[in-house]
Amino acid sequence: MKQVRSESPNGLEVYLHALQLLTTIDEGIQTFAAPDGPGKAVWEFVSDVVCEDLCQPTDLPVVLQEQKSILVQAFAVLQALYRCQEQWCDRSDISISLIGTVLRVLQYQSEGKDDATSRDATKDEQLQTLAEITAEFLADICIQIPQDTVADLVKKGHLTEKTALSAAGTLVPNFKTSFQHLQAMLSQVDPQMADVVRKQFPV
Repeated sequence: MKQVRSESPNGLEVYLHALQLLTTIDEGIQTFAAPDGPGKAVWEFVSDVVCEDLCQPTDLPVVLQEQKSILVQAFAVLQALYRCQEQWCDRSDISISLIGTVLRVLQYQSEGKDDATSRDATKDEQLQTLAEITAEFLADICIQIPQDTVADLVKKGHLTEKTALSAAGTLVPNFKTSFQHLQAMLSQVDPQMADVVRKQFPV
């Protein structure tokens, strides 16, 4: 798999597409959810692809444009696995760097959307799909995110005012409960940042 990651971007896209298709059928999800199934290994592999190969902090705006189709597939797979992973993993064990990557992707998307609006650019359907999938994935994560995880995100610089505001802007319209839980945890961890978010999103 590491060879596919480093040497064959097209092969990786085909592989992720196959995984995504598997997550859309009951038999596929049951296989991934099984305690002795491949779910954990696939989760770790796709997480590594997203965090280490695709979404380096330095080149994320470029990546969102160039790799949007592969990111759509990767996040779709991760979201599907996250929803069925109780059998082989505690949901609260999700890696800080993966949540940080989701937050960064949403931040760049919201900034890009502002730019696109100002340029009156045509709507990019793949970026729109990516925005929807990452928003749903973040909502799933935030609905029960532990306070310790939020504290780690703040401490490691993943959850900043910028990313918190873009996350709030993403969650409030359709995922209010997830936003409220994240906000409650943030209020415990960083009251000042929580106040900034609350002023802009008084839910």
